[in-house]
Amino acid sequence: MIKKIILRFIGKDYYYKVEQLRKRGAEIGDIRISGDITIDNNWPFLLHIGNNTHLTNNVTILCHDFSWSVVKGYDGTLMGGVKPVYIGDNVFIGNGAIILMGTRIEDNTIVAAGSVCTGKYPPNSVIAGTPAKVICTLDEYKKKRQARQLSEVTEIVRRYRRCYNTNPPKDLIAASSYLFEPRQEPLYPALIKRMKLKGNYEKSKEAFMNSKPMFKSYEDFLDSIK
Repeated sequence: MIKKIILRFIGKDYYYKVEQLRKRGAEIGDIRISGDITIDNNWPFLLHIGNNTHLTNNVTILCHDFSWSVVKGYDGTLMGGVKPVYIGDNVFIGNGAIILMGTRIEDNTIVAAGSVCTGKYPPNSVIAGTPAKVICTLDEYKKKRQARQLSEVTEIVRRYRRCYNTNPPKDLIAASSYLFEPRQEPLYPALIKRMKLKGNYEKSKEAFMNSKPMFKSYEDFLDSIK
């Protein structure tokens, strides 16, 4: 409680800010916030953020654009610059991404770090760049990540051995359990914790149990790494 009061006092309690935006008309579901974020508080009723969406450090979301003020300074012309922003369910917005007014990001989308989003983006996609564009579908992204999973976790093991002169504990690489964990219960706690992320434990468990490991056990996986 004391920590929340301090964070609120220094303007760092972002969940409190989100609650205030909801009270002022913003449609914001059950979201996760990691780090400092900036959300336009001038036009909260124009903002929609769906459930299971993750906002990371230095993300900025704007429903207005004041750049027209340069035109006003130039010849006195007044213009509006406000549009709704829609962010769907199950969206990940990477570090430093900027969501400009009028942007619509559909469900199941990954926004790469540093992207500047403007316009409309389809569901089940990965977008990146300035301005952001679709670089692949979510299914294509899944295949790429799965294909490099073994090489990534192998490098983790090697570096851990080099640093500590021993093998890493299995809990450290629980996210890579698909490679080596037997498909039988009881599942070990670190794996269950990973499966509970995003609130779809049963779906995650079903996908895990219906897949096949590459190695017989964690020890078998470690023995494969020279």
